[in-house]
Amino acid sequence: MIASLPYKKILKNAAAAFFIYGTWAYGANDTGAVTSAFTQGSMSFAITVILAMYLEIIHRIAGNFIQLTGYVLAWFAFIVGTQAAVHYTVGTEHIFLTLLPGMIIGSIYVVGYLYHLKEGVKDETGF
Repeated sequence: MIASLPYKKILKNAAAAFFIYGTWAYGANDTGAVTSAFTQGSMSFAITVILAMYLEIIHRIAGNFIQLTGYVLAWFAFIVGTQAAVHYTVGTEHIFLTLLPGMIIGSIYVVGYLYHLKEGVKDETGF
């Protein structure tokens, strides 16, 4: 199952996430801006890779919309909590402001990604 994942698409999205969220973190923090930028950029890259792989897999195994929603909400809570803890550890000045764009855009990304996967399934099955 993992061998069939679209790795090029996943890595392009992750590289974009590094630059977008790293730049945002740099602008959102006065002290430690460079550290916050590399911390957020690196986490965004890694999270995007793992998230896209996770979405590809759960889309295939979730039996219905409620299961899929549960998987996504569990992921969201885990990731936001982990990111907040890492930023606290490295001394990020404005943690919520640093994470807010990722929470908003990440939610939109998840919905769009799952919609794209659903449409791909429709195209393949004719439904």
